[in-house]
Amino acid sequence: MRHETRTWKVELFATGILFASALTASYGTISLSGLRPARTAIHAADVSAVSPIAVSNSLRTSGRTSLVVQHVIVPVNPAADPPPVRVPPWWSGPCDDNHYPGSFPLSTWDGLTACGPGPNRGGYDSAVEFFPGAWGELEWECVELSMRWLYLEYGVRPYAANGSDVVADYSPADGGDLQKISNDGTSLPRPGAVLSLGSDWGEGHTAVVTGVHVAHGNGTIGILEQNMNGGNGTNTLEVFKNVVEPDYTMPVTGWLQPPPESAERAAAMAGYAALPAGDLVLDGGFNHQGPGAWHKTGRSRFQVELSPTLASKSAAAPYEGSGFAVTQAAASGGGIYQNIAFPVAAGESFCADAKVVSAGAAAGARGELFLWLLGDTRAQSASARFGPLSDGDRWRNVSTCVTATDYHSVIRIQFYSSPHTGALGIDAVDVHQSFVSNGSFDHRSAAGWRATKHSWLAVETAGKLATMPYEGNGFAVTNSSSSSGSVYENVPLPIEAGDSLCADAEIVTAGAHSGARGKMAIWLLGKTRSQVAFVRFGRLAAKSHWSAISTCVTATGPHSSFRIQFFDAPRAPALGIDAVDVHQSFVANGGFNDHGSVGWHKAGRTWFGVEPAGKLHTSPYEGDDFGATATSVPGGGIYQESSLGIRAGESFCADAEVVTAGARPGAEGEMSLTLLGRSGSQVSFVRFGPLPAKGQWTPVSTCVTSAGPHSGFRIRFYDAPNKPALGIDAVDVR
Repeated sequence: MRHETRTWKVELFATGILFASALTASYGTISLSGLRPARTAIHAADVSAVSPIAVSNSLRTSGRTSLVVQHVIVPVNPAADPPPVRVPPWWSGPCDDNHYPGSFPLSTWDGLTACGPGPNRGGYDSAVEFFPGAWGELEWECVELSMRWLYLEYGVRPYAANGSDVVADYSPADGGDLQKISNDGTSLPRPGAVLSLGSDWGEGHTAVVTGVHVAHGNGTIGILEQNMNGGNGTNTLEVFKNVVEPDYTMPVTGWLQPPPESAERAAAMAGYAALPAGDLVLDGGFNHQGPGAWHKTGRSRFQVELSPTLASKSAAAPYEGSGFAVTQAAASGGGIYQNIAFPVAAGESFCADAKVVSAGAAAGARGELFLWLLGDTRAQSASARFGPLSDGDRWRNVSTCVTATDYHSVIRIQFYSSPHTGALGIDAVDVHQSFVSNGSFDHRSAAGWRATKHSWLAVETAGKLATMPYEGNGFAVTNSSSSSGSVYENVPLPIEAGDSLCADAEIVTAGAHSGARGKMAIWLLGKTRSQVAFVRFGRLAAKSHWSAISTCVTATGPHSSFRIQFFDAPRAPALGIDAVDVHQSFVANGGFNDHGSVGWHKAGRTWFGVEPAGKLHTSPYEGDDFGATATSVPGGGIYQESSLGIRAGESFCADAEVVTAGARPGAEGEMSLTLLGRSGSQVSFVRFGPLPAKGQWTPVSTCVTSAGPHSGFRIRFYDAPNKPALGIDAVDVR
């Protein structure tokens, strides 16, 4: 219950942006025709650290920059609890047990874990800073839990207080815009409120409210707490005439909570599949020393390889950022995993993506990516096998999706390495929520999907039609007799002007003979005029040579639903479909299909244009247009800035397609994703090139985990000076 009172050194940094200018790399090719990628060499770095460089000194724009104001799309079904928090980015292991050996979890609510042992349970005080220069907290005192919740949920910087003074000593200058409420019977705390309890000895106690069960002024509230004698970190307090009764001899003096209108918005945001729209994985780019939130299983080896030591340890370079994971198993079941505390409701869908490679001197690594839904009810999972993998820098994408049939409280992302094969390299791991139901067709059912009049739809299992599923146990197969034939799924979703959605899928010719072709479209429907974005594909390879496709659309008006639709060409071989995912993107006009360059800006001495199909000898990757840029000086390129509240521990991933926009290859450059404002800027980036030309688009991606609160992000493309023009399309940040 005691709070740390010693003095801590405080360092202040100006918010800034750190950019890299070196643009040297080598990258291979990939096409939509089912061809496998050629040798790939991506050399990148992640500068996920506070930058002292001022904005005005790091970015020279060609005109006034306007922020794209972003918000999270919130479908129906709001929850009472506030948005769940993530694993603290300063922790090393569960309950920070690598920093505080012997720590263990007591209970978890809304992503917040109460840990022990505290001093009242035989433990000791261990000092920790939530971020460099922060007021110190003591693990596992009661104040540490409340301050951790206030920081991760509301952005409140830790401040000096004992348990009895957490409410009284809060100041608006600490952040969070919270209200102090007295326990006088005029109101009740809401889930997420932080209580202060007084005591005769002065230090008192503090706890987080997890539930309110009161009718006509009488009932109970549930709390999560640390450093109490015994128990599992949960407790129940009586309520009489809207007054919260004492806990033993400690009276509840009051609580902190957001204003009612803020709480209502937060509750709505916690509801359905849209939240959080970003990446749920902590440090999926493995850009920091040590395992962090990752753990190994069975008889397996696991380490994070960082760029300065790669030459002596691995034949592979990171796909993005400054590091990647390497694991190798000596027995079945070995590998690595990360548990994510997240409330999952029946009907919600999640998708996982990652890059994998053979990390040793020889090719041959094999394994399987699993996405688990755990806790509360029977476990569910989806998986995708991979290998034998190439060595060197020829990274391969792997993905899988799962739709919950019941409620769960934990998501696990897990990589199994096949025993007695080469070391497995892992990078750019991403788990996010998807709006599509049954996008993996794993239940041997096409539930949610419909076929139009001139098409048929079936779900095939492994081994049928000479084609294996891309992931899971099944995949969809369709064939049409007319150009209007298709399969589709309609999803209700409140969409506002400026909201963006991106669709991804894996496709193949379902059978032994190649040739399937068609189009994937995402429609915005209802309220205003329909909008559509699409990507054409074919001729597709057969058997199990799956190809990835994607397209994005930005709403110009409000809509009430969307449709994901696959058209296959008539009288062509059957089309196989798997791993269908539609998610919110925080990039406006990422397909460059809406009113030209809306949302995008150029920097330095840069030429930037939006080109239609047929111009520059290059067809768009998706839609009718793509962005093209060229520069004569280092630092030139295009960018988009977006305003978005980002909490500590949240992760975001950026994807795009790039190409040399012309008849001759050779474009080079870099894509960077920078978190801006409130705390020091963070950036992760991936270099690419020399790129092939014409229509041979190449996918690139990078991920970053926030170490502190931010107010927005910048997605930027640098193209190397005096090189061929760079083509950009299907830009997505999630």
